[in-house]
Amino acid sequence: MAIALTPSQLKAICPDAPASAVLSLNSILARTGGVTHLRAAMLVAQLATSSGSFRRLEEEDGPHRPSAPYFGRSWVQLSGRRSYREAGAALDLDPGRAKSVDSFAGAALSVRTSTSSLRAFQFRVANAGERAHGVVVQGSCATVLLAPADARARLSTKISTYTDPVAPGRHHFRHRCPAGWTALGAGFALTTGSVRIDGAAAVGPNGSWWVRNTSPAPLAAQLQLTCARVG
Repeated sequence: MAIALTPSQLKAICPDAPASAVLSLNSILARTGGVTHLRAAMLVAQLATSSGSFRRLEEEDGPHRPSAPYFGRSWVQLSGRRSYREAGAALDLDPGRAKSVDSFAGAALSVRTSTSSLRAFQFRVANAGERAHGVVVQGSCATVLLAPADARARLSTKISTYTDPVAPGRHHFRHRCPAGWTALGAGFALTTGSVRIDGAAAVGPNGSWWVRNTSPAPLAAQLQLTCARVG
């Protein structure tokens, strides 16, 4: 069984950690398989130290450091050209290439659209390379279980689309479901290659997106938040 932390356990280990870090940490621990409790503790300690108690996703003043654009990112603060290349090779973004670090030259694929409706998912992937690539996409479906005393209950959903202006650089956008609602998904639709999504997540009532604009002018991104409530 995979090791998992509760919010109170994380607070005891790292008092300054945000409660939202538990979901991502447990997702990481779930993928480690049969890791021991000691190794899990070492991993959590390392990530907490390098990320400033799970509050920092980028190295301070990173874009202005000599190592840019290969400055520290994510909780592990991956940095340096070689580390970036090794991580890319380990992720196997291009399964058809030769299996060596030197052969990794960056991902030719980028996700331009990831949205959902009540009955379907939609993905659009751009290929900047010269040959076809295989991709795997995934969507999650939810089942609502009623308490034994409830004969029926109303499930309400709300899908909202926001058009946000994105200034040059990297920015964090947040949108929130109405009070009493839970966020089920954080989607997006991009119309220009100069705008990229570094990450998107639905946690509690909130949707969060990390958006990067590599052009010198402001551009727009469409962000989609799916919310639901029972009752």
